[in-house]
Amino acid sequence: MRIQYCCRAGRRLCFPSFGILLLAAGMVACSQPSERGSLDVHAVTLVLPDLPPSWAKVEGFMFRVEWRDGGGVRQEAWAAPGSSLAVELERGVAQEILAVPIIRNRELRPAGTLYPAELESGYDGGLGPARLALCWKGGWLASLSRRLAKGGYDPGAFNLARLRAVLEGTDTDPWLLEPSEAARHLVAGTFRSSLLSEPRRFAVMLPGAGPWLSESALAPQPGRDANGRWTVELPEGLSLELGPDSILAIAVDPSGKASTVTIRR
Repeated sequence: MRIQYCCRAGRRLCFPSFGILLLAAGMVACSQPSERGSLDVHAVTLVLPDLPPSWAKVEGFMFRVEWRDGGGVRQEAWAAPGSSLAVELERGVAQEILAVPIIRNRELRPAGTLYPAELESGYDGGLGPARLALCWKGGWLASLSRRLAKGGYDPGAFNLARLRAVLEGTDTDPWLLEPSEAARHLVAGTFRSSLLSEPRRFAVMLPGAGPWLSESALAPQPGRDANGRWTVELPEGLSLELGPDSILAIAVDPSGKASTVTIRR
């Protein structure tokens, strides 16, 4: 799946006033920006996603937002869930924007988006700042794009728009497939949508009073059973669950048997 993204940088036309035209006897003067500005820098409003209901019950969540500014320099800022952040980007230059949720000093799976592919038109008839809405599935896609770039590949050479459509057509948590593994399949030409299919899940009991949180906002979240015990539906393989004072690394075998290792912070 390959596609070439084509992005056209905006051009601002500058016209002298009618009075200046008369005084200059028909000569047109158009000033150019003296600094790296309107033609090179794109003012964009980033819109952060809300937390899933189970996460929203836990206080203290913040996003660490990561982007590259109008000069291509990596920047970071803190933002609350559901808030907006005004940034300047290098106009038309593709990049991944990530918002890493952090709670209890632990980074969870990020939300994100791709610029300029996911750019929305601005407010006020297109005259206001353009917008980029970050979302949870977009975090996986942006992480995949970043992984391709780090591996020396141009993310724009791959059909990420089609992959985004596949993600939107399923309720499966894409983080079941690590972005590095997805990148390997894309480069090898072996990526199939079946890699993102919903796996069989098994009920696993969690210790203590909780509350417990899954690492991905898109994964089934832990909850209490009829006896008040915390349980979570996990697929085969390794999963991380975040508790009030520890992290559990849980390995589930094909039969559903779980082995748990407690990681203290």
